[in-house]
Parts: sequence; structure tokens; C-alpha cells
Amino acid sequence: MRALLDSQSPKYKRLVKGIKAYNKLDLNSISLEVRQLIETTMCSLNEVLGKYEIETFNDYKKISNSDLNFLIEAYIKLCNDIKGELKNTAEVQY
Repeated sequence: MRALLDSQSPKYKRLVKGIKAYNKLDLNSISLEVRQLIETTMCSLNEVLGKYEIETFNDYKKISNSDLNFLIEAYIKLCNDIKGELKNTAEVQY
């Protein structure tokens, strides 16, 4: 979340850092609810990213400003949704 909100970094770098945060995430180790949040968000993000030829993280510079805004906002929403889901799960356990 910090990387996504870092207004000192260019948007494409913020997006790359947000994406990297999900690298190597073992989806089997998290709850079904959180996994579904991630998978649903990633599908919508991939639709936007599919418009671009991206082979390296440097290629994220090619993404339009409006698409960068959409992608960053979607990642921020995902982070907040995950936090909310984890909070709900913790409350149920008590």
C-alpha cells in the first residue's frame, strides 16, 4: 500500500511495486475469500494490461496516465478489501 501511495515516485514505478508485492504469493495459503478478491481484481487488471505489449517492468512506462490511475486505484482498493476481509476473519475467530 505504501508503494502505491508514494506520490514522490512515478506512477509506473508505483504500479510495478504494487504488482511485485503479489509475486510468489501462494494462493493456497490464504482464505478463499481473500483469494477470490485477488483473482477477481487481477482479471480486471489484466484486461487493461492486455492493451499493452509488456515484456519487462520498464515497459510499464508505455501505459497511459488514465490506465495507470485505474490500475493503481484498483490495487489500492484490493489492499483495502483484503484488510477488511482479514479484519472480519479476525473478529469471527474471537
